[in-house]
Amino acid sequence: MVLSPLPWILASAIFLQFLLVNEARLGSGRKAFKVNLHKEHARDVNGTVSDHGRGFFVGALRLGSPKPQELQVVYSTTTGMVSLPSSDCTSAACTEHHSYAPARSETSEDINSDGSRVDPAGGRRALPGQRRDTAKIGFYTTGSENSTGLEGVFVRELVCLGDHVESPGSKDLACSSVALLTATTVQDATFRDRPQDGMVGLALPGQSINPSFNVLKCLSTDGLRPQFGFWVSDDAHEAEMTFGGHDKERFAGPLLWTPVAVPEKGHWVGDIVGIRVGDKKLGMCTHSEGCRGLLDTSSPGIVVPGDMSKDIMEIVKAGKGPECKLPNLSFEFRGGIVLTLTVEDYAGPQCEAEIRTHRIQEDVVGAPLIMLGEPLMRAYYTVFDWGSLRLGFGKVKSPRSCHRLAAAGLPADPATCTGPIEHVRDEIFLLEEGHQLLQHRNLEI
Repeated sequence: MVLSPLPWILASAIFLQFLLVNEARLGSGRKAFKVNLHKEHARDVNGTVSDHGRGFFVGALRLGSPKPQELQVVYSTTTGMVSLPSSDCTSAACTEHHSYAPARSETSEDINSDGSRVDPAGGRRALPGQRRDTAKIGFYTTGSENSTGLEGVFVRELVCLGDHVESPGSKDLACSSVALLTATTVQDATFRDRPQDGMVGLALPGQSINPSFNVLKCLSTDGLRPQFGFWVSDDAHEAEMTFGGHDKERFAGPLLWTPVAVPEKGHWVGDIVGIRVGDKKLGMCTHSEGCRGLLDTSSPGIVVPGDMSKDIMEIVKAGKGPECKLPNLSFEFRGGIVLTLTVEDYAGPQCEAEIRTHRIQEDVVGAPLIMLGEPLMRAYYTVFDWGSLRLGFGKVKSPRSCHRLAAAGLPADPATCTGPIEHVRDEIFLLEEGHQLLQHRNLEI
């Protein structure tokens, strides 16, 4: 019996068409893409820099169609929502920034907190005077147990991360339909002086109202590999996020992995079971619960609980003298992973250790919280894997900044570092003059 090849050909054609239609959802069509970030500074009402060189990493975000609206946002690993100032907001914190206008987009939908459309008839816009679901987002501030923030309503929109995609002809790779908060009320004291218009939260779904509000979940549902990598330059003037994978050219050796602790809380935290300063192992974090290290792309330093700071700071300060010789600072994570920071990693201007304190309650992550920011990330390329719920670390290849080393009082040999060293003395004076204000930096959790 001779079988006709026609049914097989038809079946193959149908299957091929299925693959082409569903290529993005299956993942084969979603290539990794990069979002470039740059450091910008908070300024007071007189235009004076108020963060004394620390600043915030800011990048582009495009929303809607046919003409995308572009805002400058902070990409934060400590929040789980996209929150943007609405064009309906009239406070100075909104009007002095770019805002998002849903009415100007053909892809926006007014929605409730459960993702359903506000209009019971299925229209894209809420009816005049119709009641809307609202939500508040609070932000803790260093040195305070209180939080401030914003309040708004919900919209679903086509959201595109970054200002471009590297793969020619693949302009949609960085985009996904995401539910977001459009802020109609924003507290000036918290946001008016900030350089960013809004925020893209990259925390796990536990920090989102539901999965449709979580950018990472939306991207992976649309077929992107559930992972992103973060690199920061040694002087922290620029950074880069690679979504859908990580950049192997940015680090040396294999990645070291540790599981995310209490993932249901939604934070990128790992269990810290020991801390060592120089050759001394501290008593902190050695109890049964240990401590939890939060990987924070918005923090300029290492931030420890106020009641734990004495143990670590006394030893660190002992290394400060005519020559900057701060001891190595090591964090041991569950699984035997040890991440070590040298003096070149965490020495700030005039050899001041980039270590601060906070008063955030333990119930945020279920154990004493240590925030790990730029000092750790200038030393280790960090991978956030939300598919396997783990964190990866690889030793960064980036050259040292001669300017940063000189400001800290460390040797700055052009043969081993890069960049200019000019104007270091003037910058040190400005940093020293406003040192106390560093304690008022906002921590976005």
